[in-house]
Amino acid sequence: MKIPDTDKINRLKQNIKKAGKLAIAYSGGVDSTALVRTAVDVLGSANVLALMAVSPLWSGEEREQAIAAAREFGVEPLLFNAPDIQQAAFTEIFPQRCYFCKTDIFTQLISIAQKHGFTHIADGTNKDDLEETRPGLRALRELNISSPLAETGFTKNEVRALAKSYALPNWDAPARACLATRIPFGTSVTPERLTKAAAAERVLFTLGIRHFRCRLHEDMIRIEATEEDFPVILKQRHSILTEMKKAGVHSVTLDLKELRKTD
Repeated sequence: MKIPDTDKINRLKQNIKKAGKLAIAYSGGVDSTALVRTAVDVLGSANVLALMAVSPLWSGEEREQAIAAAREFGVEPLLFNAPDIQQAAFTEIFPQRCYFCKTDIFTQLISIAQKHGFTHIADGTNKDDLEETRPGLRALRELNISSPLAETGFTKNEVRALAKSYALPNWDAPARACLATRIPFGTSVTPERLTKAAAAERVLFTLGIRHFRCRLHEDMIRIEATEEDFPVILKQRHSILTEMKKAGVHSVTLDLKELRKTD
């Protein structure tokens, strides 16, 4: 994995420097972590505000890991409660759900940032994200959220390489996505379903499997994983089923199509 050339890194830093002070939507994923880390280098920690939404859509374990990572380079994330997921626009479930969710969260994030004296807001979208179907990106454009990584041409692999050069603990971590992506369109998102999906994924994490998704279909979990992890999953199938049953899952299947590129 080759680190981006000096010119590209300098363009990223110049992009950030123009803001003077920068509030960043921080999830703890490699993209937003690398962006916060770079912003601290350019602007200093006092001029960087990492805003983190708290919601049943993201696991508590991931939140604690994200907070710990930011603290390592002098940033204390500011947590705020995301809008209620029980609102109709979200629970009705249709392909544009991410648009409505992003609109609500970033509208609130902008308000909080402005109260703290930050008028420039950014997120960790990278160049590869722009090539995928992501309804949430429309919300970011409408709200004038900047995406320095994408704007300077950083691909996902380049972001990972940059994060590795910073020795960030999550440089090779799997892509994060909210737990609502584990619930199929046509099925309402509820705290109970999100909890069940999170519990199922926790079982695989304890086995050391990192790149996977546990899709919830009522009381059945469909595991999407990379082919290299198939043998581990099959070998541990009895313990996986036993542990997942404790979370209310009655059956578990392994999807032979492997892990999807998009969430």
